[in-house]
Amino acid sequence: SRCCLISRIFWRFCAFKITNRNAKMAEDKKKVLAVFDFDHTIINDNSDTWVVKLAPGGQAPDWLRQTYRNGYWTEYMENVFRYLHDNRIMPEDMLNFMGTIPYTDKMQDVLKFIGKHGTKFECIVISDSNTVFIETILKAGGVDHAVNNIFTNPAHFDKSNCLHVKPYHKHACKSNCLHVKPYHKHACK
Repeated sequence: SRCCLISRIFWRFCAFKITNRNAKMAEDKKKVLAVFDFDHTIINDNSDTWVVKLAPGGQAPDWLRQTYRNGYWTEYMENVFRYLHDNRIMPEDMLNFMGTIPYTDKMQDVLKFIGKHGTKFECIVISDSNTVFIETILKAGGVDHAVNNIFTNPAHFDKSNCLHVKPYHKHACKSNCLHVKPYHKHACK
């Protein structure tokens, strides 16, 4: 779940910072840690549902939507990417289209400010999107220089030009998940 993913990434980042702190103590001054989610925070939409607009008819067919299993969004997106590939959506089409996704109001200004004052900020993105989408969208928006680290699902195009995505981490939290109201999302204890 997103909560579990964010928690693991945060603690890995903290462990990284603590481990490297002594080595960098002399050169580092105190920095502000800026942490952002990507979908509906940096960008004003969901990058995974945005790319589906490239499908014939602008949406995933019913049979493809029915392949989604609760808790397995990344695996579902792997099916979506195969479907787009089967329908001759090329990497450059996908990347160009992803570059058109709108940013949340003033977010590019915030990231440009962070990038301009990079010695004062450590900026990370934690997301359940994927590396290809996030890197493409940040670059298209001219703000890729502002982000120091991205913690998300790894993605790549294979030799046949099909995009593949794998989960950042796997877990089995069936007995450790809560159904949290009012958002009705799963959160790990």
